[in-house]
Amino acid sequence: MAVIKLGEQIAFLRKQNKMTQEALAEALGVTNQAVSKWESAQCCPDISILPDIAELFGVSVDELMGHRRTCSVSDLLLRIRREIGAGREEGFFAALQFAYASHAAVVAELLRESEGETKVETALSEEAAPRAWGNSCIADRKFSSVRRGGSVFFSDNALCTDKGASDEVLLTLQTVSEPTCLKILFALHKLTVETDGGSAEAISSEIGIGETIVKNCLRDRLGGFVREMSCAEGETYRLEERYLPLAPLLSLLGEFGERTAR
Repeated sequence: MAVIKLGEQIAFLRKQNKMTQEALAEALGVTNQAVSKWESAQCCPDISILPDIAELFGVSVDELMGHRRTCSVSDLLLRIRREIGAGREEGFFAALQFAYASHAAVVAELLRESEGETKVETALSEEAAPRAWGNSCIADRKFSSVRRGGSVFFSDNALCTDKGASDEVLLTLQTVSEPTCLKILFALHKLTVETDGGSAEAISSEIGIGETIVKNCLRDRLGGFVREMSCAEGETYRLEERYLPLAPLLSLLGEFGERTAR
């Protein structure tokens, strides 16, 4: 395996940990300019600070230098499988972090190959660092990956869907494609994730659409995706569990064709 340059390792680990250059500099007690020079390979950190950098990112100095991997891909997958099998919530987050890292690693490699093309720099600008590599789309004949916020999509482009899938997708898109309906869907998704659901009044307040319109949409156009519950305070709504991925998938859809890393 080719040894990864120290500056590239620091930049990769920093962005993967959602840190800006300023935050890293402050944590290490160095200047912003020093971190910038490390990552652009103008100079290297003093050897005495390498243990501090490694500890901050939770890796060994050897791993920071790119001399060896923590484990193989198979080892990582088996570890995630064991954690999920044991009912540990951390296992699901480990799987998500693995997806983040996989996408970021491919983008980092394409960045090196692209020699700083503008469209790549825009997708992964310094302002996007808090979102860990920002919004980016990787497209190849055999492989695609899209990252938008907290969602990652991977596809083997050689796989084909069954004929019935196109009808199901068309029906779903027709159902939620009206702008007011989409706003209500995303607001309800947020309430479902954060507080296990909410009232039509809460959704109306969030997006500035009349409560009656919200309630009618939840019961009519979105009725197949929504669970309505009665409580002492009145009716509350939440997205059915199997439809929780719908909002993130629609959000990812907006990235296709907008940002490409190749």
